[in-house]
Amino acid sequence: MTSRRPGTERIRRRTTYAPFAQQIAATVAEWLPGYAEQIDGGSFEAGVSALETDARAMAHLIEESEAVGVNAELPKLIRAMADRSIAAGHGGEQYPVLIKEFSKPRNACPYLRSMFRRCGGSGGVESGVGRWPRPCRRR
Repeated sequence: MTSRRPGTERIRRRTTYAPFAQQIAATVAEWLPGYAEQIDGGSFEAGVSALETDARAMAHLIEESEAVGVNAELPKLIRAMADRSIAAGHGGEQYPVLIKEFSKPRNACPYLRSMFRRCGGSGGVESGVGRWPRPCRRR
């Protein structure tokens, strides 16, 4: 007999979950053009829901994930970014305001951070990095 993690009996088959996940992905994809407009315009008016409301939903997702033994590291990361954004006064704005948090390299190596700034933050070929700066190992 194989042992199961507590609570995982509620997670049946992946094939049962796949159509649900596909529907969620399609719904989120519909939001992307509007989110892109908000990001490009720098205006994050809460037309659907405010970040404070979304953060409560994130807390519920984390709680339920942990209750059934699902790794909650990614939702916790996004929730931490939402909490920082709310603390900075953006709680009444819509979810795409989190781009401001994604744009802040944390614990980046000073050398990589300077390269990142020189290329305008694109992380493109000009920077020589090709992606966001990673934490500095030279301490």
